[in-house]
Amino acid sequence: MTAALLCLTVGVVLLHAQCVSMPSIEVGTFKMISSTIPGHYADTYTQFANGSFAGYGSGDFQPANYTYYGQVVRTACSMQTDGTVEVVLQWWKDYKESGSPDAAMMFCSYKVWSKSSPHTPMYNQEFDINLPTSLSVQELLAGGKLPGACPSVQAVMRDGVSWASGSLRDKAVDRKST
Repeated sequence: MTAALLCLTVGVVLLHAQCVSMPSIEVGTFKMISSTIPGHYADTYTQFANGSFAGYGSGDFQPANYTYYGQVVRTACSMQTDGTVEVVLQWWKDYKESGSPDAAMMFCSYKVWSKSSPHTPMYNQEFDINLPTSLSVQELLAGGKLPGACPSVQAVMRDGVSWASGSLRDKAVDRKST
């Protein structure tokens, strides 16, 4: 597969006709190989072509074993002059740890994929976004309004975004395709 095909997208229809396109390079099952989060031992998730994902993992958390699901809501994918592929994703996942069965967290991810085949993630920085009010999973699934958009440039995200309150928690999570 040529590098140009890796940014080809699959149209995704969500409830209430919201659409997002998933870069083909992002679709598949991925396993965490390292994390900057202390006590985070394992995480595996499957990203589906329709933008939804589901995963599970374990660590020094309460509870120690966890499951989650969510949806990618915005994507950007571009080929770089060195042949690598850069991908920006905005996504939410359920946040069962909050004690509320309807709570979601918002994230921005910045990734670089290798130019060699098989294509592997070379860089993956995720930002947990603290929002002034919690997001409802049910409202997001029904096409609810997003609080804002992830900047296309990671440095801007690191400086903070106007629609998020408090600090952004960034974390490097290395993953490999399985």
